[in-house]
Amino acid sequence: MSAASVGALGERNLVAAIRRLVGEARSAGTVGPGDDAAVLRGGTEQQAWSVDRQREGIHFESRGLARGEIGHRAVTIAASDIWAMGAEPRWVLCALELPAELPMTEFEDLIKGLRDGALEAGAEIVGGDVGLAESLALGTTVGGQFATGVTPLLRSGARLGDDLWVVGELGWAAAGRALLASPQAAVDEQEARCVAAFRRPCTPVAFCRWAAASPDVHAMMDVSDGLGIDLHRLCEESGIGAEVVGEALVEAVPSAVAASVGSTPLDLALQGGDDYAMLCATRPGAGVAEAAAGVTTRCIGAVTDAAPGIVLVAGDTRTPLHATGWDPFRGVAE
Repeated sequence: MSAASVGALGERNLVAAIRRLVGEARSAGTVGPGDDAAVLRGGTEQQAWSVDRQREGIHFESRGLARGEIGHRAVTIAASDIWAMGAEPRWVLCALELPAELPMTEFEDLIKGLRDGALEAGAEIVGGDVGLAESLALGTTVGGQFATGVTPLLRSGARLGDDLWVVGELGWAAAGRALLASPQAAVDEQEARCVAAFRRPCTPVAFCRWAAASPDVHAMMDVSDGLGIDLHRLCEESGIGAEVVGEALVEAVPSAVAASVGSTPLDLALQGGDDYAMLCATRPGAGVAEAAAGVTTRCIGAVTDAAPGIVLVAGDTRTPLHATGWDPFRGVAE
């Protein structure tokens, strides 16, 4: 591994290398690298901390996004990891890389977006850093607290026979990003909803709070890089396999919207990224749909033993489901 470049390895292998070199967490109750957020314990209190980076030209384009929307979504995206662990966001730190020519009016809109995103998440901005760069970038760190008696929801808790659920939309934000990049603006209601899903990610907060308190939710993570790659992450941490129902994914994105961006509903659902929906493994009959009232829910399959790996089932056809999705080192991972 040491002879290769970081670009050749890709994110998953780099994270594995970091975990190997850093080692396991040494403090009791601490959750280290490999989950949505780190979990730290101080006395009887537990906190979750996560960091996310958004860079113009890589993670977003300014075309079609107001500066306030860029700031708001940066906090929402980082806070999503905290919700996924079962904690409540409380503190935000943001490191800003700013082009020298950025007008002060746009800078103020960016900061107001960060502020409003933090307030909406139930948190406050407590510090950060500013510096100059050729393009706009935001490094956002969010800290959260666990309610008394709440056990962190890890990726490693899925059990044989669990149902696999996605709470929130799949593929809509990816379609929205493609539509924003198109010279032709979104023209119908479904396309406009996709654009809104990218501009303003929406974490299913009420469901996350229910999941944190429910003994029927065994594992959870947010879907940020695409269901295909994120499901692999959950299965690897839990040491299990999965059967995924292709029909549930094909129904996730309207076919007309997928066609308008030159894709398919299945590819957008699996590879799109930017969803910030919640992927969870639950006891059968856990009442996910009822707990997530008002939010789209899909039972996408079930947990199996590790031997078959992750399989996509479409009618009588069973094919391996590869870890496809967004890799910041390679774009769409193979």
